[in-house]
Amino acid sequence: MGLIGKISNPKSDGIWRKVKEGNILEVPENTIHGFTIPPEKSGVLYFLTIQSPPIENEFRDDFRLPLVTVKGDIKKIFSDLNPKTLQTSLQIMNERMCLNPSKQAKTSPILSADSALYLIEDTPLLYIGGLETNLIFNNLKEAIKQFKKTDNYKPSSKEIKKVLDSVKTGRTKKVKLKDLKLQGNNVKYGFIEIDTSDLSGKNLNSEQKKLVEKIYGDMDVIRYETRRDRSKYGDHMKMIRKMGIKTVRINVLKPDYVKSKGGRIVRASIINGSGAKNPYGFSATCNFDKKKCIVRSKKRVI
Repeated sequence: MGLIGKISNPKSDGIWRKVKEGNILEVPENTIHGFTIPPEKSGVLYFLTIQSPPIENEFRDDFRLPLVTVKGDIKKIFSDLNPKTLQTSLQIMNERMCLNPSKQAKTSPILSADSALYLIEDTPLLYIGGLETNLIFNNLKEAIKQFKKTDNYKPSSKEIKKVLDSVKTGRTKKVKLKDLKLQGNNVKYGFIEIDTSDLSGKNLNSEQKKLVEKIYGDMDVIRYETRRDRSKYGDHMKMIRKMGIKTVRINVLKPDYVKSKGGRIVRASIINGSGAKNPYGFSATCNFDKKKCIVRSKKRVI
């Protein structure tokens, strides 16, 4: 099985190169790196990684355990799962890339680990991040309580600071809502529509790209030694296009709605499956209005 790996550092030329089985690679702190199987090959990657110093938390993650899809009442299913392994939309899309068409046709909407915080600074903003800044999952009981009363979760100043600090690391993107050029007549939320034949994102403006890349992957072209260049975003759009889907939509709250609520709004996120009204689309507007949800995670290790 072929394997390609890249470590991006000042001495690297950024080209993906072959890595042999059993290689040990030392990755400097805060260094972007990745591994993938060339598309012309097939197989499964297994990794044993050692974090130094080790990450300490109350949940143990056994790398041998598979991801599972669980449906049910959100409080009940969260008690059975390892919250540190909840999957973001990008992770879910990466996994779907490996499914054959018959299984793709059965994919369901999944509550993703993506975080969505709406604030007002000079203008209404969306801070879109990952699991580490998901304020709902970090305070689930209170979030559900507030959703039932007001449709919105209002985070504390301490929680907001955690999200703002994560922007410095690049893990959270700050997006100006007015520059997303939202469509739709709903007073609460609008959408941007993506043409799945646009594999480079050339039809999107800079703010739209920041949001889209958090869901469907980087638009930066990856250089290969042996085959044509491509991007993660382009791969996902090509996959969706092959399913016969010409456009996908990303739903977010509208600037005027955020203003009317005084900002400081947190909503949950969902990445749709192939059978949804907006197939493979994404929504950062959810508030657990349905009794049951679907999540992708690992079981909790006791």
